[in-house]
Amino acid sequence: MATKVKGAAILARQTFVSEEYGEGAWTKILDALPEADREALQGTILASTWHSFELNDRLDSAIVAILGEGSRKIVEKIGRASARQNLSGPHRAFAARRDPTWFLTPTDRIYGFYYDTGYQNQSATLIASTQA
Repeated sequence: MATKVKGAAILARQTFVSEEYGEGAWTKILDALPEADREALQGTILASTWHSFELNDRLDSAIVAILGEGSRKIVEKIGRASARQNLSGPHRAFAARRDPTWFLTPTDRIYGFYYDTGYQNQSATLIASTQA
């Protein structure tokens, strides 16, 4: 079964590109994608809709090539912006306690909000190191 990504992950990229680089930048990214990808991303993107992981990967690659000038550091910036957006919105309950240990414990559930295959978990060592 092919891995799928929720529209929320795509929307996070669209929001980042548009807010950081302007609406014209999103159009440049879309223009760099294959026609089928452009068609999938030009209309309304719903946070709850599943998209192929490959589409998401091609989108990331276009963002890296065009806006990141080949540096994947831009993907980290997208991650930070996405976390700020989602942790102040739909997932604010996960950050409400401001306790890193409590926050990291349900990461497997958070992962499932965005991907239909795979898992993410945190080791006891990582969780313990957040308390230091």
